[in-house]
Amino acid sequence: MKVVNAAKTATVALLIIPMVSCGDGEELTGTLPPPPSEGFVSISLGNSHTCGIQADGRTFCWGRNENGELGIGSTTNQTRLTLVAGTHVFLQTSLGARHTCGVTIAGETLCWGLNSSGQLGDGSTTDQHFPTPIASQVEFRSISSGSAFSCGPSIDGSAWCWGSNSRGQLGDGTTIPSGIPIRVDTNVDFVAIDTGGAYVCGLTAGGKAYCWGSNERGQLGDGSTEDHPRPVAVRGGLSFESISAGFQHSCGLTRGGAVYCWGENAAGQVGDGTTADRTVPTRIDSEVLFVAIGTGGGHTCALADNDAQYCWGFNRGGSVGDGTIETRTSPVPVGTPERFVRISVGVQASCGIRADGVAYCWGQNFFGELGDGETGSHRLFPAPVDSP
Repeated sequence: MKVVNAAKTATVALLIIPMVSCGDGEELTGTLPPPPSEGFVSISLGNSHTCGIQADGRTFCWGRNENGELGIGSTTNQTRLTLVAGTHVFLQTSLGARHTCGVTIAGETLCWGLNSSGQLGDGSTTDQHFPTPIASQVEFRSISSGSAFSCGPSIDGSAWCWGSNSRGQLGDGTTIPSGIPIRVDTNVDFVAIDTGGAYVCGLTAGGKAYCWGSNERGQLGDGSTEDHPRPVAVRGGLSFESISAGFQHSCGLTRGGAVYCWGENAAGQVGDGTTADRTVPTRIDSEVLFVAIGTGGGHTCALADNDAQYCWGFNRGGSVGDGTIETRTSPVPVGTPERFVRISVGVQASCGIRADGVAYCWGQNFFGELGDGETGSHRLFPAPVDSP
């Protein structure tokens, strides 16, 4: 789930996507629960590292840190929660393959970690081990980090991206990388943006979806498999409440609680009961209505309006959380009695947050990205994250 708007207060304010009725013919039967008042209010996952924001304003990161992506001033991997350096209070963070970006309560955007493609947006290609301001005065609603690039919608609705541009993911009509934010070439205004492996999807205030960048598996949803260096409309005429871009597949949650996915489906991550790629939005194989959706490297997870959580897709490391390593082509319940009010998805791991702010993670744990103090031991069921 990605941020749409925010109120700047003296403490961290979790950013909630409003669930409202609209003209897509469906009525929402459930709404996203309020954020916890203590403990974790959000968690973000990358390839092999994880970050979480606490209700008291502290931000912690853990897992792989070979390029300083944890923001702790070193390049030492961490299996336990480690406080991000500095006094910044983050409203939101987003993790790429080896870098991290965040928006602070003061409206500042900072990034850290690997910078070989200019994905930190500071005008250089030098890695940064501490949170570093981007080279732009644009104030962003939120930020989203892809494999080696980042994007965000500004307060005025314009979209900006920086970093790698090999597949047109910066949206400026070229494939030239940029070490500073550049404006996406479109007249469309966005309220939310989510980045995938080398592509981007965004939502307008009216819930219309547009995507750009790499498209070899149909992840842009325009009915083709051709790359697009500028935004193109997702086909189907659906209105989405939120949208999530995975490595090569995308999912959208309608304002009626239905989930549609498209793109790569080799591991069943589209959730329609098949393993055939889909180039246009396809409704998942479930009668359950949902309130939040997240996509990862090859799997998808969602919170349902019946207070349960479901995942599907690639599961070799246990990222679906059902106690198996079997591929799931349709949604299956996560194997836990816990109930989450927030859910987040990484490349091969997933995390959920209970109403009391306690976090659980499951799946791949090569570098300690599950935050339980161990490495190499994957979790097939949700396991508690250590307390800071």
